[in-house]
Parts: sequence; C-alpha cells; structure tokens
Amino acid sequence: MPHLILYNGKLHTQDPHFSHATAVAIGNKGILAVGTDADILALARTNTQQINLTGRLVLPGLTDSHFHYYDWAAGLRQLDLASATSLAF
Repeated sequence: MPHLILYNGKLHTQDPHFSHATAVAIGNKGILAVGTDADILALARTNTQQINLTGRLVLPGLTDSHFHYYDWAAGLRQLDLASATSLAF
C-alpha cells in the first residue's frame, strides 16, 4: 500500500515507452506505481498522504552522499602538483 501519493504533476520517467506521467505512488521500499492521476489516486487508502504538485516537475534522481575520509586525509600528505607545468625546479 502506498504511504505517499504525488499527483497533478509532470513526471519524467526516463522510460521511452512511458516518458510522461502525472502521479506516483510511494511505499516503504520505494516507488510502487507511476501513471495518471486517476490510476494512482485509486491506490490510496485512508492513511495515504496525498500531495497535489499543482503542475510541478518531478525528475528521477539518485543521491549517494558518502565520503572516503581515509583517501582524503592521505591526499593531504602529498604534494599538490596539479598546476605544475614542467619537471624543472
């Protein structure tokens, strides 16, 4: 069951056979369904939060925010030669 429905939007799916949609249903493990407002709103239950996007654009995206601290710290012990133009001293 979806816990969130976004509807009345402009969704770009990146699927060449179904590139535009107006609504998306989201559950605990991610996207459950994408389609028209009528199709997706029909999935709503009494506890499903519904957000009217009022025509706003929704784009797919992945976020990976992690940091390799060890590699960054090890790089601080090296000379920064990125702007060097020759081997001459």
